[in-house]
Amino acid sequence: MADVDEFRVVAVSFFGKWSVGTFPTREQAEWRAKELNDWSERSPRGYIQYMVRPVEQQRGKPRGER
Repeated sequence: MADVDEFRVVAVSFFGKWSVGTFPTREQAEWRAKELNDWSERSPRGYIQYMVRPVEQQRGKPRGER
């Protein structure tokens, strides 16, 4: 597995997925995803699940350029 510098929290629903936030460590991203999942269970507005995904860095490009 390649070196991962960032992790992204992604909201997944029946209609697609979108990024909610980017965090420097996996622990921070997992904590935020758990917090959002707990919140969505208390006030449901459709089926949404929050997941943690590693941010893939493109080779040859500095971190600031995507």
